Amino acid sequence: NPVVPPYDGTRPYQQTCFQYSLHIQKEQGGPCTHHEFLARPEEGDPRLPFVQQLISDMGRSGSVLVYNQAFEQTRLKELAETFPEHAEALLSINERMIDLLVPFRSLDIYHPKMGRSASLKDVLPVLVPGMGYAGMEVADGGMAIDAYLKLIYTPLTDEERQLKREALLAYCKQDTWAMVKMVERMNQGPERD
Repeated sequence: NPVVPPYDGTRPYQQTCFQYSLHIQKEQGGPCTHHEFLARPEEGDPRLPFVQQLISDMGRSGSVLVYNQAFEQTRLKELAETFPEHAEALLSINERMIDLLVPFRSLDIYHPKMGRSASLKDVLPVLVPGMGYAGMEVADGGMAIDAYLKLIYTPLTDEERQLKREALLAYCKQDTWAMVKMVERMNQGPERD
């Protein structure tokens, strides 16, 4: 969301979708397949390739578990407005969304170590001990945006570019794998002392 729009048809501070990660699980407790997309800035505006691959990877049925539904739905609505030929498929994804943030934000699921925060970064290590973002080169959304902007605007060697891409992919994959592990933990019920 830079002040200077990076692509034609974007506006200042607009969030531009450049990456996603999906862990698809066909049945509860079953294996997951992983799909991901990370735009290559040298290829220009990432939005249409993002949309096309997302629609292909998502399919037309099944629940879509997200963390912060309002944010995700807003991005898909913006993309639907920009690419009306894909609006029906994008908006159908919105209709299938379930927000994993809700039970944490409402404190229906709470532990004092969460510090009254519903942030995925605070909830995950409490709900799934040993899993978190510590030590990752890209460890939050702000860092992801900064890393992608460096790919766009900073002269990098091929090796530096590859390392940035790997860090972005690892971060995004961690976010969606975190939700898989959190749901597994939630399905186990409360811990007993």
